[in-house]
Amino acid sequence: MTETHNHQGSGTSKQRVAKHRGSRGPGRSTLRILGVTLAMLTSLLALGNSPATAQTTNIVVSPGESIQAAIDSAPEGATIIVNEGTYTENLFISTDGITLRGKKATLVFPDTPTPNTCIPPGFPEGEGIAVVCVGPASFGGESPVDATPVKGVTIRGFTVEAGPFDGISAITTAGLNVNRNNVTGAGCDGIFAIFTSGSVIERNKVSGTDCAGINVLASSSLVVRRNTVSGAVNAAGINVGESSKVKIDRNKSTGNCLGLTVVDTSDGGFGVQAEDFVSNNVTITRNKMNKNNVTCPFGPDFTIGGTGIGVYGVTKALIKGNTANNNVVSEPSITAGGIVVDDFNDTMPHPAKNIRVIKNTSKGNSSPAGQVDLVLLETALKKVSGNKCGTSTPNANWCS
Repeated sequence: MTETHNHQGSGTSKQRVAKHRGSRGPGRSTLRILGVTLAMLTSLLALGNSPATAQTTNIVVSPGESIQAAIDSAPEGATIIVNEGTYTENLFISTDGITLRGKKATLVFPDTPTPNTCIPPGFPEGEGIAVVCVGPASFGGESPVDATPVKGVTIRGFTVEAGPFDGISAITTAGLNVNRNNVTGAGCDGIFAIFTSGSVIERNKVSGTDCAGINVLASSSLVVRRNTVSGAVNAAGINVGESSKVKIDRNKSTGNCLGLTVVDTSDGGFGVQAEDFVSNNVTITRNKMNKNNVTCPFGPDFTIGGTGIGVYGVTKALIKGNTANNNVVSEPSITAGGIVVDDFNDTMPHPAKNIRVIKNTSKGNSSPAGQVDLVLLETALKKVSGNKCGTSTPNANWCS
């Protein structure tokens, strides 16, 4: 394990620029110009000797070394660079500002994992453990939602061969950034986050999960962008629940039960209740949710699936410029449709309302009930216009 230090000085560039500009113009004497030059040199020398320097620690991990040992020894703000190779361990990050960056590194779930705080309540010992967990070291008797979040953690550039539960999991975080990872074969969610704020999940590839590909609950100021998800055969490729101020943009989902869902449900796990966390202020733009052709059992009497975009019980959402084509199922599904807005006969804790559906393309979506490109709850709608589709219900004139 190699440790290096990089130093970045405090800036005086604005001062130097101001002095340089002051020397311009006709009639300036040579002495004045020399004086400015000496002042600039003095500033540079002061910069080099200034005690007010910001320090960044880089720690390099190579095959045969422990990533967790590097995490445990890292100070706040450190970058841990993991070199190409396969590492069989599950990781836990509870220090602010850690950047964990893989350079063609693969994480494999170990036979004997180490428990951490990302385990949902009620799981037997040794189960429910993610390959990578970000969260507080303990909750100190507090509810996770009331605990101090872990701030500014980045996880980037890993292949995660997930174990029996989540691939990358985060609980009680702020400013989390999960990007450019490839997560495969999770026994539950590929990427899961709950109680996070100001966080970004982008440019990840997630495949072959037993639960959702990407699942975020009870969060705010969230961006989910440019991810590609496939093979979530029991849930949605991307699901966001009980969250506010959400931007979901330019993602791709195919081969899932549902492509993308934004929901406001009664129970999201970890004690999340929709009465406390409301799904609102959501923008869903430029996503491609095509060929999500799987039906999933969702109860003793019905199935879900064959859905491109589903928005359920959400207050204030913009659905614009998306593509939801050829989501086809051969079995009955209560959610079937290219773009669906519903609250399932008021069974959602909050009624869907103030929804705009604008300039989307939704074609070739069908189930045994027939072709269903737009399925929209009229009482929830604020505006519907410019959508290219074959069929719409209950208003047959919603397709342009």
